[in-house]
Amino acid sequence: MTKVIRTRLDYLQGTAFVETVHALETVLNNLCSLIAIGDSWSWNNHPIHCGQTFENSFKSVRSKIYGGIHKLDEGYKIIIQLPGHYFSQINNWRTTARYLSRQGLKITRLDIAHDTSSKLPAFETVKQAGENHHFKGVNSYKLIEESVCKNTGPIPTCYFGKSDKIIRYYDADYIHENGCHRWELQLRNNHAQAVFDDLTQTRNKNLSGYLTTAIDFGIKREQKFYRFDWWTKTLEELGEAEEINLPDYIPSFKRAENWLIRQASPTLAVAREGMGEKAFQQFINSLTVEGREKYKPYHQAWINELKKEYQNA
Repeated sequence: MTKVIRTRLDYLQGTAFVETVHALETVLNNLCSLIAIGDSWSWNNHPIHCGQTFENSFKSVRSKIYGGIHKLDEGYKIIIQLPGHYFSQINNWRTTARYLSRQGLKITRLDIAHDTSSKLPAFETVKQAGENHHFKGVNSYKLIEESVCKNTGPIPTCYFGKSDKIIRYYDADYIHENGCHRWELQLRNNHAQAVFDDLTQTRNKNLSGYLTTAIDFGIKREQKFYRFDWWTKTLEELGEAEEINLPDYIPSFKRAENWLIRQASPTLAVAREGMGEKAFQQFINSLTVEGREKYKPYHQAWINELKKEYQNA
């Protein structure tokens, strides 16, 4: 399946902070309204760092939109991150893309991924092609091994290209637990903007086509390029991929609930057995009272979304 997994946008808005905030709030409200069940966002009480520090940050509940505002000499810079969780919940992502373009937002990053459940080609096959420089479309290759998940060893990743166009190949099961190998195309700046513009203007564009035209694997002999059979088979699979197939989302509160079950449930069970039902309920009530005193803006957004979720069953 092929999917958009990440976009990053930024733009400058006026010289007045109030004007900037109003423009941003309008965009965020519209983006949240495009979610089928609706979404809420709130300001955070801390900055975020995305290449540079954004003093005022925000985040949504369901779709994980986040970003911030940063003061520059010529105005206020706004950055908005739209992850795959956002695209998985909107009915028409092309309409969304066109809306963003009309707002003057500049696309500074766009990631497209294709997951293959067959885990073919084998990782070693792609690695060997990189080491022998049996590819074209980009000029460089390197193998990077990083521990990106807790309790796992280094995960090897083949990196082709650099800077504004990178193709990655790795075992996605370590990170996404989907039992797949992943081809991932990462575009920045002009490359990202060009593909984004093409997506907003072209009908029925196969997303995997952007990946397959970014790199080719084979051997060059006597000025002729001979494509590897394994890459030909990969192209056939990518060509048959659906135009867009997006993952299920996990609400922010669900992650907190999962943590509560994993980490706190044994302690709560011990407290209930040891304290007795009446004392335990008093203990829980005191915890919730103390918790309300620590509410932050995003906690109220969680409450609003949970009410909608349970009311709509």
